[in-house]
Amino acid sequence: METVIILIVGVIVLLCELISFAACSHENGNIIFGVTLPNNQFKNKYIENSKNEYKTLYHKYFLISILIFLPILFLLKLPPYNIIYLLTWAFMVTFYLALKPYTIIHKNIKSLKKENSWFSGTTHEVTIDTKASTLKNKKVISIYWLIGSFLITLPCFYIVRTTFILIPIVDLTTKLILIFIYLYTKNLKTKIYSENSTVNVALNCERQRILTAAIIIFSYVDSLNVLVLSVIISNVQLYNTILLVSCSTIPPILILLLFIYYYNKFRKLKLDLLSKDDKAVIVDDDEYWKYGLIYYNPNDNSLLVEKRAGIGMTFNFAKKSARAFMYFIAAFLVGIIIFIFTMGLIQNSYSPTLNVYKNEIKINCSMYSTSFNKSNILKISLIQDTPHGFKTNGIGTDTYSRGHYDINDYGTSMVYVFNNKPPYIVFKLKNGSYVFFNYKSKSDTLRLYNKLKNKM
Repeated sequence: METVIILIVGVIVLLCELISFAACSHENGNIIFGVTLPNNQFKNKYIENSKNEYKTLYHKYFLISILIFLPILFLLKLPPYNIIYLLTWAFMVTFYLALKPYTIIHKNIKSLKKENSWFSGTTHEVTIDTKASTLKNKKVISIYWLIGSFLITLPCFYIVRTTFILIPIVDLTTKLILIFIYLYTKNLKTKIYSENSTVNVALNCERQRILTAAIIIFSYVDSLNVLVLSVIISNVQLYNTILLVSCSTIPPILILLLFIYYYNKFRKLKLDLLSKDDKAVIVDDDEYWKYGLIYYNPNDNSLLVEKRAGIGMTFNFAKKSARAFMYFIAAFLVGIIIFIFTMGLIQNSYSPTLNVYKNEIKINCSMYSTSFNKSNILKISLIQDTPHGFKTNGIGTDTYSRGHYDINDYGTSMVYVFNNKPPYIVFKLKNGSYVFFNYKSKSDTLRLYNKLKNKM
């Protein structure tokens, strides 16, 4: 299953890269590749050449992304190196390869603009009238719609067990973040599109309505996904790789398509209204956008602003709170990578051991050691088939499985096995639970089994 998930994640990252390439190439009003241009320059032959160059570049960088993903195929059976390589590759694609074509063309067009002294609009924002400012929040979808998504998540705390309790916990944390984003969206600074207050009211109302609708739909899709995932992992009969992979991939794709749909819907409305408006306001604020991607404006009190390219919003990095948040996220991600790598190295370098004492059997394993009295053993047997099920509190890779599991046809079990390395020793205990154990070497496992039979 780990192999399937790694490959699925790779496909999703590449799909997102393609979507990013496409989104960055779209004109956004008077902005293309993050540079504000006069209307009469969009058909300039140099601009057209830049568009064609961008297509060539993104094909090149997409091919590079695929090529540097291929080495992971040789690491699939080598955890945690496969996970570390996947994360490193995903970060490289997301923060470098997917943006490199855009930054190259942005730099070229910005230089072209400077050489030709092209200048668009005003460098200051026009103040909107009070009436439009008051009306702009009228069509926002109520925050109370989020209550239903909370109610969907709550049963998951009862359904899941042990470490999987993290699933609904993470979901509720996501809900709290969504509430913050919702409240911030309601108080977004009014954006000036035109000196015509009617157009401004219409576009600002529609912008907020679309953003709040997207937040609420995202919340429900996420909650339903967590509910289905919780039911699957808590039920041995339902548990299978296809369902788990589907729950892990389909909702993110749906959410991505949702944001693309809303983004294109608003973009089309904006272009339609402004194309018919002779009072449209063009604000030339290129100086505040580094590489056309990073917004840094000390004179703007907004924490979040709409991206110039792509979909969604970005931070105003002139604000300390925005920088602090990004530092926190970066530290958190680095911490996760270090934790995964450290735990993987510990597990890879350590093999569980089973010791037989006078009245007790002890299994030593980092994090998941256990022991039980000989008198509690009903039966010791040897099986050839690798035990399959799902972990309720443990660690599992294609190479080994360790910890608390719910094993098909057996139930609650403690598992310490090297996968696909039969045979496996099975202890059936009086409380109805099982213990599975083997060594990587077949001869060592058989030697231990004979020793146990002789001492029981």
